[in-house]
Amino acid sequence: MKISKTITIQKTSISLICEFCLCNERILGLVPMWRPTIEFVFGLSLGFIYAYLNAYLLSDTTISRRSTRCICPQPDELAHKAFTLREGERNLHTQIGAEQTRLQEERSHFLTTTTTNIAESNTNTSSIKNIRLLCWIMTSPENLEKRSKYVQMTWAPRCDKHLFISSETNDTFPTVGIYTSEGRKHLTEKTMQGFEYVYKHHFNDADWFLKADDDAYVIVENLKYFLSSQNTEDPIYFGHHFKVIVEQGYFSGGSGFVVSKEALRRFGQTGSDSNYCRNQHGVAGDANFGRCMQNLGVKIGNSTDKYGRNRFHCFDPEMHLRGNYPAWYYTYDANGARSGTESMSKYAISFHYVAKQFLTIHNLLYHMKPYGLEADDPEDINQDHT
Repeated sequence: MKISKTITIQKTSISLICEFCLCNERILGLVPMWRPTIEFVFGLSLGFIYAYLNAYLLSDTTISRRSTRCICPQPDELAHKAFTLREGERNLHTQIGAEQTRLQEERSHFLTTTTTNIAESNTNTSSIKNIRLLCWIMTSPENLEKRSKYVQMTWAPRCDKHLFISSETNDTFPTVGIYTSEGRKHLTEKTMQGFEYVYKHHFNDADWFLKADDDAYVIVENLKYFLSSQNTEDPIYFGHHFKVIVEQGYFSGGSGFVVSKEALRRFGQTGSDSNYCRNQHGVAGDANFGRCMQNLGVKIGNSTDKYGRNRFHCFDPEMHLRGNYPAWYYTYDANGARSGTESMSKYAISFHYVAKQFLTIHNLLYHMKPYGLEADDPEDINQDHT
């Protein structure tokens, strides 16, 4: 609006000047003698007119500018803003201080908790290291390459001492031969003679003695953790409990069972007496050994954890998870033939019938871990003893 007004006034000024110039030309043409005077008057008038018009334009613009309301902050507003800023800074410093205090408390709690967990873990690890375990694996000449080789490559060396017992000696593998016939009909004598050999040659080499088949996988660290809460001077042994055939039951031979030093001592000293261990032959080596243990006063031990979950498993992991058991298992199993994840202990000890899965299980256990998961805090799941 201001621009259009200025242009209109300027056009008016130019029009007046032009008309005045035409008038001056007519006058000068009529009276030549007055030409100098008239030119002076004309120039002076023209200057006054131009100056007046410019002054008017400048005056209008100035008034228009002065009429515009000032938006600058007033002193009171500046003081209020400064006060608000100081308050905001104080609040920010307070928040930062509180956050730093919280972080320091969390860090202190984390360090305390971590130190405690490490101390407990070291204590548990130390107690496990004090467990001396001998593992003997029942095998056969034809299974040395198919099974025993992979037992040797995976879990067996984690025992403090391990040996393979077969019907023939093999110095290359090596294998201890007890010179019995092979086949299911001779499983009892292989079991009995195997423990007899261990008693005669390795009784002082360990405190606990595990027997396992060559198609079983044993997690030695978990077995040692379980045994750390047991007394090897007690006449006791542990495994997957079957409740039939023997009055107190017996343990499945395939998934392995572990006997205390006292249990092995009783077997070594009295096991050959037919009054205690009558049947030295037959198919059910684990059941016959269980009857022998009962006659020697060796107790069946409970190997479930404090949540009632199994640690020794007489089938492969998949079957125990799915629960598609054979019919006979529901009659035999002393723990209710449970299945699924919650039936399997966090620190499971053994699985049977996994000859083709040795390397897979071993690799999953010891060489793989999901990225980002924190290290597992050891949990004591052993049952309390009264």
